[in-house]
Amino acid sequence: MSINYQFGDVDAHGALVRAQAASLEAEHQSIIRDVLAAGDFWGGAGSTA
Repeated sequence: MSINYQFGDVDAHGALVRAQAASLEAEHQSIIRDVLAAGDFWGGAGSTA
């Protein structure tokens, strides 16, 4: 059994993965902003860090 990959298939998959990574990074940054805002709101209450 052999698997044949065509450049177009690999290139398209790479583009999809890059788009997903960009979307996840945007979501991650949004979450970080929310966490930092919550920390500012609560003034670090209960934090031992």
